Amino acid sequence: IAATKRAIERQDGPTILVGHSWGGVMITEAGIDPKVTGLVYVSALSPDAGETTAQQYEGYTTPSEFVIEPTADGFGILKPGTFKAGFAADTTDEEATFLENSQVPINLSSFGIKLKNAAWHTKPSWAVIARQDKAFDQRMLQDMAKRIGAKVTEVDASHAALAVVTLGLGAGFEFDLLAYLIARYFGRRAYGMIYGTFYTVIAFGGGMGPVIYGRVFDATGRYDAALLSGIGCLLVGSMSLLAMGRYPRWPQDPA
Repeated sequence: IAATKRAIERQDGPTILVGHSWGGVMITEAGIDPKVTGLVYVSALSPDAGETTAQQYEGYTTPSEFVIEPTADGFGILKPGTFKAGFAADTTDEEATFLENSQVPINLSSFGIKLKNAAWHTKPSWAVIARQDKAFDQRMLQDMAKRIGAKVTEVDASHAALAVVTLGLGAGFEFDLLAYLIARYFGRRAYGMIYGTFYTVIAFGGGMGPVIYGRVFDATGRYDAALLSGIGCLLVGSMSLLAMGRYPRWPQDPA
């Protein structure tokens, strides 16, 4: 919740908060900030003030595919054997494996914390309900949305609806962005050759990535090293792009 509040403080105008799953608890509490003009719950919890997250489950039956295994120190992690069926049934095996190995354990004590505020009482709300969600009883999702007065949109997706959408957006815009950046930084005199070269390098990297990640997993039994190296590559690429500075002005550009 504190992290959500810090993010809101950095905004300089009207802000929409989007919460997925347990993230709905955070936007419910932090959404009372005057900057927040709306709340979007994507297969998310929405407790009332004075209510715990655990109380929202009372009277409902969570599907058997969704299993949280407790750890010795009080955290919980989704059971590996049922992760895809319970969390991301509409993803590929590779995507589900990535999500499973990159999941962050949740502190189970957080389910017993009572909220002090419930922003949905005063802020307009929307709810995206995944019809194939196995993390919640479907009645629970519908009842939560009805209680907060949310405008409901239903989608044929698993509990990983937000992940599926963001992965799709990321995969969908990368080549459009590449085309734009090449035109702005290199001009259009040799656009085809430059674009083709960049595209070839990216395609080669995209093809080799799964092979390298697979070899790392076979050798170590974990994806940690591969994921860390991938994060490092993203950071280096981002910094390199920022270091290029402002777009140059080319002769064909309008004055």
